[in-house]
Amino acid sequence: IDLLWAVGPSAPLLAEEAVSQGMAASRVRVSATVDDALAEPAYEPRPGDTWLFKASRGMRLERLYDGVRALVPEGAEHSGRLGSTRG
Repeated sequence: IDLLWAVGPSAPLLAEEAVSQGMAASRVRVSATVDDALAEPAYEPRPGDTWLFKASRGMRLERLYDGVRALVPEGAEHSGRLGSTRG
């Protein structure tokens, strides 16, 4: 994992744990809500980047996926897709 962008009420705990396990604090960002994350993205997506979005359905994190995907230049190669482990 190159970067961690934790979003939501448990984000500070997740970020703290990542740093305690050896991830550089400079590679970790926290957003309190999805709306905060949309308003001020923690990272600039580039063509070819791989992003993993994991959250409870209640957070509606697909909004952040859509926002991040919209920042990637038009026509850029991407393999972005939303999926679920539930059928």
